Amino acid sequence: MSQEKHIAQKGMDKVKHMFTEPTPTEKAERAVNNATQLAQEAADRAMALTGRALEAQAVAAEATQLNVEQASNQIKTMAQEAADRATALTERALEAQAVAAEAAEAKKMAEGAMHRNGNVVGIH
Repeated sequence: MSQEKHIAQKGMDKVKHMFTEPTPTEKAERAVNNATQLAQEAADRAMALTGRALEAQAVAAEATQLNVEQASNQIKTMAQEAADRATALTERALEAQAVAAEAAEAKKMAEGAMHRNGNVVGIH
């Protein structure tokens, strides 16, 4: 009897296995679904990486813009300093010109006074 039970159990297991085991079509559908899911996950990751790359590009562009602005500000500062120095030198040159004009006037006055006194010697 136990052998018959064993054979019956074996047959029941085979029948049960036939109904619980997925068919080749079901296996293929699962494989397609898994592949689709993996492809979607890969696409999502690619999109996320693309987003990060665009963010990094924007940060780099902003940093470049800041560097350009910094350089521009430095150039403006240097140009202003050069203009200030040029203005100061121009003021000094005008002062020196005024002093030279005063000296020339004083020389003329001295030569005129010497002519009136009878000294004809020029002042150099």
